[in-house]
Amino acid sequence: MEINLKGNWDFLPDLDNKGEKDLFYLPESWKSKENVSLCQSYEVPNPIFSKLFRGLKSAWVKKDFPFSKSEEYFVYLVFFGVDEGKIWLNGKLTGKTKLSSGKQVFDVTEAIQEENTLIVKFENIREETAGLWKYVYVMEEVSVPEIARKTVIHSPKWLDDAVIYSAHPKDSSQIIGFQELKKRLFSLKETGINTIWLGPIQDLTKISKASDYYEINQLLGSKLDFQKLVEEAHRLNIRVIVDFVLNRSISAPKKTTLLKGILGYWVKEYHVDGYRLHVLSYIQIENLREVISCLRLLKKDIVMMAEEESPELYSVGFDLIYDWSFSGVMDRIHKKYYGVEEINNYILTQYQYYPQNSKRLIFLENYTTQTPGFTFSGESRMPFQAVQFFTPGVPMTASGQEEYEWVEKEASSSSFYKDILCLKKKASPLSDHRQDGFNFNKRLSDFEITRSSGGKTIQVVIDSNRNHITILKNGKKHLTFYS
Repeated sequence: MEINLKGNWDFLPDLDNKGEKDLFYLPESWKSKENVSLCQSYEVPNPIFSKLFRGLKSAWVKKDFPFSKSEEYFVYLVFFGVDEGKIWLNGKLTGKTKLSSGKQVFDVTEAIQEENTLIVKFENIREETAGLWKYVYVMEEVSVPEIARKTVIHSPKWLDDAVIYSAHPKDSSQIIGFQELKKRLFSLKETGINTIWLGPIQDLTKISKASDYYEINQLLGSKLDFQKLVEEAHRLNIRVIVDFVLNRSISAPKKTTLLKGILGYWVKEYHVDGYRLHVLSYIQIENLREVISCLRLLKKDIVMMAEEESPELYSVGFDLIYDWSFSGVMDRIHKKYYGVEEINNYILTQYQYYPQNSKRLIFLENYTTQTPGFTFSGESRMPFQAVQFFTPGVPMTASGQEEYEWVEKEASSSSFYKDILCLKKKASPLSDHRQDGFNFNKRLSDFEITRSSGGKTIQVVIDSNRNHITILKNGKKHLTFYS
């Protein structure tokens, strides 16, 4: 048996840090009138950027769940991404979680019952504390979820080599129209970009009926302008992905039919290469399977990207999902909440809860979080951008990031941004996303990430002060950057 403890939990702030003395680890203590009044809703996974814990000394979370135990198997409680805390299962102290982005496993064979209450206390709270920011499982026999033992086989080959450019403006007052973006395509290609991701091409403020999704936002240009943009992109071997946001107020008795019609229209008439779907919670997951299957009949190598981070989305046909947690882990390292070894812990854990051969969208920021350069500004962003491009997955860079440059020793006119992006097409190991092609090594003065495939290697070495980056191909120095 396997249970994913995602969804709603109870959250109890421990205002004076006396929860253990007041027996908060016992399920019945949560039924007191005072605790009931203090309880809040807590969603798991809790976003790594969550602010719920801020200002507290300690806090508790609780989840009730059933479990049918088989006598012949061990039972494991597994955390994927959790902050420092103590665990009680059915009132018994089970163990302590350490501050880590990696996988942590606890044997709960003796404590598990048919009806259970899991309680976790988080203490030593800091500004970055989020608690259970990834998945929590209870499993028999194995500590790897069933979804991670499956393999994704539907994704097109071109996604292995994709470098995505998010053509969203840095703020809502700036508009990048189709004609302007068309002028930039050649320079983007020279930089190493081979896929552009457009924001919604409709004016979402004026969507009131289904037929509005067949029109173009006039601030971006005309349908002819959009057609010419896609044609020029394809001439340059650049793929085009379009953002699609379903207006919640749209009344449609059959949303599946609605989506197939709208998304199919832009594929058939304008030959777009994929979609990013937003707010998937408003669409039944099985309906998404039908929509994606229909689109693949129109375009076999279409790519479907989801804003959500759920592993289950691969099973209905999605090729790419957001890795929100990657940017969170990098932010924690940047703020010294984590050590650099958490790069290794986090990446290896990806192979433990996502299907094999699945891919995540790897980014530092995007238009829905911070504007580029805000969290990782100036020189501080470059080591993290190197890590981003050496992390298995599909790197995404945003409009504005091309403005940041370091100096390259052997060719001072060459920008860090261009060279790091071009590595993807020059170094085949970066297109091999298997676990056995990834290695991390931390030394006293630096750390390195190595990607290998077919006897070839590409390495990035970053010194402990993060002001010196060396890239090696097959063991030989290729590029060196310094601040």
